[in-house]
Amino acid sequence: MSCFALAVDFEGGTAPSLRPGLALPDLQSLGSVETETAIFHHRQRRITPEDAWDVQPRQAAAGRFTLVCDGRLDNRADLADALGIDPRGEADSALMLAALIRWDVAATARMIGDFAFGFWDAATRRLLLGRDALGKRAVFWHRGRHGFFAASSLRDLLAQPAIPRDLNLERLADWAVETKLNDRRTAWQAIQRVPAGETIAFTASGDQTHIGWRADPTRRMRLKTDDAYVAAATDLLKTVIAPRTRASGPLAADVTGGLDSALVAVLAAQVIAPAHLGTVTALPTPGDPLTVAANAYASEADAVAALHRHAPGLVALPVSTDPADRVLDDERFFTLTGMPLRPGHNIGWLQPTYAAVKAAGGRVVLTGLSGNLSLSWDGLEGIGDHLRAGRVWPLWRDARSFGLEALWLNSGRQMLPEAWARWRHRRRGGTGQPWLDFAPLRPEFAAEAGIDGRIAARGYTSDFRYPGSSRAVRAGLFDVRQAISDQFSALRDYTGVEMRHPMNDPRFIDFCLALPVDQFLRKGVTRWLARRVAAPYLPAVQCAERRTGAQFPEFRADFARRRDQLQADLEAVERSATAQAMLDLPRLRAILEQSDTPEGLARLSRTDISVTFSRFLHLGRFIRWAEGGN
Repeated sequence: MSCFALAVDFEGGTAPSLRPGLALPDLQSLGSVETETAIFHHRQRRITPEDAWDVQPRQAAAGRFTLVCDGRLDNRADLADALGIDPRGEADSALMLAALIRWDVAATARMIGDFAFGFWDAATRRLLLGRDALGKRAVFWHRGRHGFFAASSLRDLLAQPAIPRDLNLERLADWAVETKLNDRRTAWQAIQRVPAGETIAFTASGDQTHIGWRADPTRRMRLKTDDAYVAAATDLLKTVIAPRTRASGPLAADVTGGLDSALVAVLAAQVIAPAHLGTVTALPTPGDPLTVAANAYASEADAVAALHRHAPGLVALPVSTDPADRVLDDERFFTLTGMPLRPGHNIGWLQPTYAAVKAAGGRVVLTGLSGNLSLSWDGLEGIGDHLRAGRVWPLWRDARSFGLEALWLNSGRQMLPEAWARWRHRRRGGTGQPWLDFAPLRPEFAAEAGIDGRIAARGYTSDFRYPGSSRAVRAGLFDVRQAISDQFSALRDYTGVEMRHPMNDPRFIDFCLALPVDQFLRKGVTRWLARRVAAPYLPAVQCAERRTGAQFPEFRADFARRRDQLQADLEAVERSATAQAMLDLPRLRAILEQSDTPEGLARLSRTDISVTFSRFLHLGRFIRWAEGGN
């Protein structure tokens, strides 16, 4: 759990100069290995007990092989057994180095966990850069006339004078509009990323990509009974949770009233018993007016309190609800990470939970991320599968349970062509580009940047429908997680807390994608599998809950409270010629001016405030920062 940087010369000449990057407070002193053709830098971040044994850069075969890595392996025992190594007393990097020497590019698919690495073979002058399946650790690279550089953070590459700092506005637009392509582009023209789940082999003649894992919607699994699915899911969930509880300090979990985070917390508490598991929960600011959808509840407080009464191994950590603690420091985030953050507005709201973990002496928090696409998928998109396959009885049964509106939203509407989306948008007075409703980009810039084409390349319609089977939709959403995965490493650098997501384990994802749809939706009960798995561990009322908790329900009050600062931020962005050419700044100003009265603020939707204004102002501030503005 660390950060690294490297510079190599593939032709056998002298390696380019490598300047050490910013030293974060929780990183150890710089470790370095320098040869005539390569330089490696590494700073250790001690998170697991095994990190105490780690020394990097790590070498083997009399210096022929050099490894620098950032990450954690969650299948240590399986790897060690396959390699014939006793894992006791070995750091994760030792197992990773042995795996790469033995299996080369095929090693990435055999390693489970959160990791990124650079692996150099001095004899062949060949470099491998790789990432874990879901990309929870990042690695970036630059190849230019001054040499080849790579690092686990954009911050360290931007510190190199040889690397140009020109922005990639097309990529920034894709980030903001959510085209979600898991490709090599970053916010910087001269810097590329290794896409999540891939390994790239670099030599003097070029590079070659090797794909290690992608969500596969074609797999199928059939078990004999409904109970057998529950038992298999429970066993696998325990398997993926246990290794993610490794921590050298107190362990915590982010808990809500939902099934996924609560189930992860209770099962993790069983693993670490008799030690207690700290829990953190973000709650609304007291006294603020709240906006809550009809199918949601305003606060997680009651559900989480019931969970703690039910599971004595959990201990609630105090979490601030002070609005002053809930603001993302854009400038600090950009400096530490070299990228914008989506969704920055909600991350600010969650900041006190990370601070609470650190205040308790912890550095690791478990989450239920991706549960809604795996274990607790609601199954509603499966209604469309019945329509495609002509299964009349299941279609009629679901229509009776959920109504014709649900039938339309989850089946008929999903199958309509792209032409319908554009026609419908024009009929409502739009441009025929529905995504512009939430994305304030100048139309001229959007056309030149080719946004429409890349949305189509992802398989989506312009109103972000995915007209495939329910399995294909979910697999595509895991591709989306891969596309935006760089922000998880960035958040760790910003918060000082490592977030671990057991339900993001590729083994668990593959299992859940292969299950029959009727395990998730049965007789009008959504999330049927998750409710049955959770029943022995969670309160009955939580297992039966049909609503979801509202995240950041006081968004309007927060917007009004920060209006003066937002005004100053927008004025600064308006001074950027680049932002003027790219963003529809008058639209942002109109939103801000509308919020000046209580009536105008009430008419602004969550999308207006959290996406159209906040996300794109954040993007404008990133552009100003990159240009050296203030």
